[in-house]
Amino acid sequence: YYGFSNSSPYPVQYNGKNYPTSEHLFQAFKYMDNHPEIAEKIRTVSKSPNDAYWHSQAHSAYQHPDWDRMRTSKMEIALWHKVSQNEDLRLKLLETGDAELIHYTDNEFWGVGKNRQGRNEEGKALERVRNGLRGSK
Repeated sequence: YYGFSNSSPYPVQYNGKNYPTSEHLFQAFKYMDNHPEIAEKIRTVSKSPNDAYWHSQAHSAYQHPDWDRMRTSKMEIALWHKVSQNEDLRLKLLETGDAELIHYTDNEFWGVGKNRQGRNEEGKALERVRNGLRGSK
């Protein structure tokens, strides 16, 4: 299920612009409103999702002031665009039925964390995307 990961090499189109991965789009969201030039640099820095992440981190002082409040909805938007624009991912996500989707990462917010007690917000976002896909048939 690596395809569901933000770092998987599936391109995403958003507002007429192409992003190499959904991680590029997610990181760019942090700056789109206040510093679009940083968002653009993240989009074009390279095809590597790690480069997009580190470029974003280098400018974190300039990210949207409400980012912590916005981040789960922006993750869902990035995942929605990736999955809905790539038919194989769309079908694979729908095939998961009603299964709980767990993002195994050490990150306690986006995944289940080292102790498997994390919030799993990326997994939950994928579940919401899956529910939205069912409703858009």
